[in-house]
Amino acid sequence: MQGKIKPRFVWIGVVVFLGLCAAAFGAVLHPGFAVSELQDYVLRKTGRSLVVKGATKLVFTPELGVQLDDVSISNPPGMDGVFVTVGHVTLPLPYSSLFERKLKVSKLSLTAAHFNFLIDGEGNANWTAQGKGDGAAQAKAPSNVKDPLAIIFGNGTANYLDERSGQAFSVENATGQLHVGEGGDIDVAATVALNSQFAKIEVHLKSLARVTEDGSPADIAIRAPALTLNFSGRLGTRKALALVGTVDVSSPDLRVLAKWLGNAVGGASGLKNFNLGSAVDSSGSVFNLTKTSIGLDGMVANGALSADFSNRIPQISGALSTDLLTLDPYLAAPEKTTPAGPARDADWSVVPYTFSALNGVEGELAISAFLVKWRDAEWGPVEMENRVKAGILTARFKDAKLYGGQGNATVTIDASQAKPSLKLDFDGQGLRGEKFLSKLLGVDWLTGVTNVKAALSASGQNQQELMSSLQGTFNIAVSQGNIRGVDVLDSINSLGSAALAGWGGGDTKLTAFNSASASFTVVDGIATTSDIAIESPQLSVTGKGDVDMLRRAVDLKFSPQVSDAELPVHVAVKGPWGNPKINPDVAGVDVKKIEKKGKKILKKIFGN
Repeated sequence: MQGKIKPRFVWIGVVVFLGLCAAAFGAVLHPGFAVSELQDYVLRKTGRSLVVKGATKLVFTPELGVQLDDVSISNPPGMDGVFVTVGHVTLPLPYSSLFERKLKVSKLSLTAAHFNFLIDGEGNANWTAQGKGDGAAQAKAPSNVKDPLAIIFGNGTANYLDERSGQAFSVENATGQLHVGEGGDIDVAATVALNSQFAKIEVHLKSLARVTEDGSPADIAIRAPALTLNFSGRLGTRKALALVGTVDVSSPDLRVLAKWLGNAVGGASGLKNFNLGSAVDSSGSVFNLTKTSIGLDGMVANGALSADFSNRIPQISGALSTDLLTLDPYLAAPEKTTPAGPARDADWSVVPYTFSALNGVEGELAISAFLVKWRDAEWGPVEMENRVKAGILTARFKDAKLYGGQGNATVTIDASQAKPSLKLDFDGQGLRGEKFLSKLLGVDWLTGVTNVKAALSASGQNQQELMSSLQGTFNIAVSQGNIRGVDVLDSINSLGSAALAGWGGGDTKLTAFNSASASFTVVDGIATTSDIAIESPQLSVTGKGDVDMLRRAVDLKFSPQVSDAELPVHVAVKGPWGNPKINPDVAGVDVKKIEKKGKKILKKIFGN
């Protein structure tokens, strides 16, 4: 019938209509426009190209957006390579933008972004838009539009390389946020992996463009278990990566910090509670610190430091002053030996010394200390000059006020070989022996005005090895003194018939003298002397023998004299130096005659 549409044409029309609607709806929903919109945005903002090699698709969680896969942004014109590659870029997509086919970029989410910050050999930075060469002249200038932008990133990395100096560093597993303000300022808050340890980093940069020019005001904070750092000042890269401003650094344990930074430091005690506050002026790998205050193990020092990390071995130099320098955390206490005390003949320690840190640093450091303490020992003021070169430390102590006198010393530690070696040159004059010998050497039975000269050397990895290899000379002279714990009268009265065990006992037993001296030559830990001399108005004693430093034993013989008459008995002192056997040397003589004559002479001397 004319004017009547056949049903099959109606259905065909419906299908065509639905197909057209589906095509139109698919065209509306397809996010392909986002690629060109984002490319235009990047070109306007940075003057460089964006390439999308992967898929582009809509995502619906956590909000409607568009995801671009395998994205890269080129370096500026004239520079090869790419500035950043990103696994996935996600942009929020309002419904209005979807239908209007316009993209407003105010927020980005980056997954697996890899940034490469590069300064080439000519000083051109790849994070600026200028580029170099003819390509830069032809590039489209970036827009001055300063729209705020928020970037959320996860599992990212950042690499920095300055080809001028070779300075380089990187961070991994970065997760956080970056905000670009209307004025071009940048704020970053992130958690990153530095040498396999996580740290929180916060950065505020006034202007990224000024970093390559006159430098940008910057605030940087790093928080990690081994380190807290705060910097405020100016950051620039015109000639080299430079920081000018103030810095505060603290660490609960420098050994933990050094291990984190890749330089293990041996030992267990000391190097705790470190803090530093200073003005800093750095260029590349060279840092100059002035108006510096350093705290370590409860001590505080002030002065200036310079550190150069441009070579494999850092160079450290400077001058510091402190009211108190305590050596307790770094040196073991001496063992005391006393004539009246019990035996102290335990083996020397075999715990290894660790001087390997000397191979990891070089430089010169001057230290001025008002007071130096080591256990109960105290001396100062003292000036110290310390130099480390090729694994060898040379420390010089100049004009140290030391227990009523004065001392100069040079200590050398050579850690350049597998077995470290030590050397001591010491000259002390006018010292109070009862203080000096007791506090520093553990000998508390000798008093008087003391002069000491020593030139000793040893090698080894522990106390036992050092004692067995000890070489050199040692000279001591004491005037107007006493030997505590020994009474010559009692001792020789007893020697007539039996040996004495030990030196005697008590401060009530004293042997006074005008002078006492001895010189020792030390070979392989054995100190030999042939000129022991003790002088008093009526009594003199000469002696000779050996002191075995390794075994802590003595083998000495003494010959007392009164005026021109020699006492009829000689004395042998042999055994552990804390508790030796003291025997009369009476072989082949009449003991009763010795007793009678000895008592007569001693009565003449002492009047009893």
